[in-house]
Amino acid sequence: MSTAEDIRPLPARAARLVAVTVLGLACTTAHAAVQTSCLLKPAELAPVLGHLPLDGRADQDPFGVPMCVYEMKAQSGRRFLLLVHVKAWDRKRYEQRVTVAEGSGQRKVHALPDVGDAAFFVEGVAGALSGTHYIEFNGLKTASTRAVQPNEVAGLLKLALNRLAKP
Repeated sequence: MSTAEDIRPLPARAARLVAVTVLGLACTTAHAAVQTSCLLKPAELAPVLGHLPLDGRADQDPFGVPMCVYEMKAQSGRRFLLLVHVKAWDRKRYEQRVTVAEGSGQRKVHALPDVGDAAFFVEGVAGALSGTHYIEFNGLKTASTRAVQPNEVAGLLKLALNRLAKP
C-alpha cells in the first residue's frame, strides 16, 4: 500500500525536508541562546547587589528575548535580570535604548568607557553593545540591598560580554 508521502513529487518532499530542517535549526539556536543567557554566577553578583542571589534560571521575556533570572532569597518579586539580545543591534538602536533608559532627562545616564563598543548605566538598568550583540541588566535597584556603582556594573558587563563571545 502506498502512502501520500510516497506519491508526492520529489520537489515537494525536498521542500518539506528543508522547511523542517530550517525550523529545527531555528529552535536549536533559540534554545542555545536561552541556555547561554546565564552568563554570571550568583557569587559574582553578590558584591554588587549586596546579597547572594539564587542560581540563575534561563527564561525568555515576553518578546522572546533570552534572559537569566536571579531571584533574591525569600523576597518574592525582587529579581535581577540579564537579557541577551540575539537579534543584531546597531549603534542607532543602542542610542534609542539609552534615551528610553534616561527617561526624558529624569535619570542621569553614566557612559561606561572601555566596556564593549558602548555601554551605559542609569539607576536600575545597564546595557552594553559589542559588535552586533547587546546585553542588558535590569533590576539593579530593586534586587539590590545597596547603592550600585557604575564601576561595579562596568566590571559585570565586561565579564558577561567576554563570556558571550566565548561560551
